[in-house]
Amino acid sequence: VKNVVENIDFNTQIKQLSVLNRDLKSFSKRQRRTKEDVKELQEKQAKIKELNGKLVELNEENRQLKIQNFKTNLESYRKIVKRLKLELTSKKNNEKHFQRELTKHKWIFGPWFEDIIPKRMADIENEPDFILKRYDGFADVVEIEAPGKELFTKPNKSNKSQPRAELIQAFAQIIDYVDSYNIQFKEQLYKDVDAGISNPLNPYKPRGLLIIGRDKKNERKKLRQLNSFLNNISIMTYDEFLLNAESMLDFIEKRK
Repeated sequence: VKNVVENIDFNTQIKQLSVLNRDLKSFSKRQRRTKEDVKELQEKQAKIKELNGKLVELNEENRQLKIQNFKTNLESYRKIVKRLKLELTSKKNNEKHFQRELTKHKWIFGPWFEDIIPKRMADIENEPDFILKRYDGFADVVEIEAPGKELFTKPNKSNKSQPRAELIQAFAQIIDYVDSYNIQFKEQLYKDVDAGISNPLNPYKPRGLLIIGRDKKNERKKLRQLNSFLNNISIMTYDEFLLNAESMLDFIEKRK
């Protein structure tokens, strides 16, 4: 099942669609058209319709196969989540370790993501850890920080705490990544849509996910409060992220 999923090729159909749509634009610029031109135009339009239909079928086939793949590997996936939870307790396992692990186990981000693309430059200065390709053709940005990083200061006399420098710095970093991708790829997105490409990888107005630190009881409310004021960026602890993965596996196991 895994091999079938990985071998489903969207790019070939997408490139053909792009070429055909560009050809159609050249037809619209012609002032005079022969019968041969009209016939060629109709053939290209029919081919575009056929390719679009194939892409719809491939997307659905890919989705169904991934669900089946999840069901087939549920037990091994649970073991991976359990191992990652244990590895959180070791100081040796820094952000580089978890970047490698999450790259190997891309399913852990959820079945609504089609693929994970590590280390794709946003611009000359910004390179987030992951780009997550969604089934709708858009993409999200993920930044992985160390689980040992503290998120909030200790409560003061008024029982109030503030975000630590590590959290502020990581948050500022993912803002830069999201903003850079939005600027760099916005123009390309419009070109692809205009060309009739139905499944582009473009982080246009991407959502950002920052995974950092551990879950502390006295900080859960504070982190939820912080997230409630954020737009298109979510901050998650490793504990919450792995809990979501377990919940996803539970849901899929119960699915008929």
